[in-house]
Amino acid sequence: MYGRTASFRSCSLEKPVKFFPLYRAALSELDTVFLDTAPPNAESWTNLFNQFLEAQCKAAEEGNKDKFRPFTQDDYFKYVNGLPRSDGIRSFLASRGITLPETSSDRSTHPDQPSMSVSVESLAAKKQVYFERTLKDKGVHVFDSTVQFIEEIRRAGVRTAVASSSKNCLLILQRAGLEHLFDVRVDGNVSEYLHLKGKPQPDIFLKAAELLQIPPRKAIVVEDAVAGVQAAINGGFAMALALDRTNNREQFVAASAQMIIEDFSHVSLAQINDAFPRISPSWTLRWNAFVPERELLREVPCVWCSFRQKTQSFRMLLPLSLQWLSNFNCFQFTLKCVCLSCVS
Repeated sequence: MYGRTASFRSCSLEKPVKFFPLYRAALSELDTVFLDTAPPNAESWTNLFNQFLEAQCKAAEEGNKDKFRPFTQDDYFKYVNGLPRSDGIRSFLASRGITLPETSSDRSTHPDQPSMSVSVESLAAKKQVYFERTLKDKGVHVFDSTVQFIEEIRRAGVRTAVASSSKNCLLILQRAGLEHLFDVRVDGNVSEYLHLKGKPQPDIFLKAAELLQIPPRKAIVVEDAVAGVQAAINGGFAMALALDRTNNREQFVAASAQMIIEDFSHVSLAQINDAFPRISPSWTLRWNAFVPERELLREVPCVWCSFRQKTQSFRMLLPLSLQWLSNFNCFQFTLKCVCLSCVS
């Protein structure tokens, strides 16, 4: 069978199912989607870069100091947010026309201890120390609406994964008590071990889908960053849902996000379900080695049909037989029986 495929689910009248998702998996970024890690992240990036830029500015010649101007919030969202730590450093430094070696012999990582030589590696290590310090002092804020969304789709049978470029993913999940919400976790440490490319490459999402054993065309990706939306599109996922908490709608539209919301409290599960793209507008059946002159009659799979009438939902099981009409050179569908179940 090609095109739409029939999905068979048992219906329990003792525990009625009120939500039938079209997607089988939901993959999500962690930062800004579940947790407001932007403040501690932005603060640690700001402290890191401004310490570095100030030191470089003092050593720079007059007329060449503009590229060492302070790191801003716009810089954070434009060049750093959503990227792996080292990629974020390279991205920001490239925007200022600054190049650094990847590694150095100086292994100093303490923020208060200046390094004799600076590299991408040493800055990444210092950023981690800054972040852990800020996380310990100030903690993180959890977005309850996102947690509720994940809990509801999990109850409906949707598998979930967190796919984040952060190496602090597990640390943050444990601190916030959210580790139980995900069947699979692919974070910065997994990416480093498996040599997965960062966003906008789709590697981490594809690995998460592989571990969930769900094809991308049956999964949605929830992202707060443009690079993440691009990664979902590049990976062939059926739907990229952009969570726009920073008034970035135009860039999400340009990145081809299928749905853009400000918060999960502003949208219903039914609206997300309706936005999920249908693979095909019709059923397509195909058999190999079928000779109609010999068989004439062949059974076909049952099909679930659902509809609503007033306050109740109904589901019908339609077992069909397929008969070849040689005079008309076509098939005839015949309804054999109807099993009707009511879902409140």
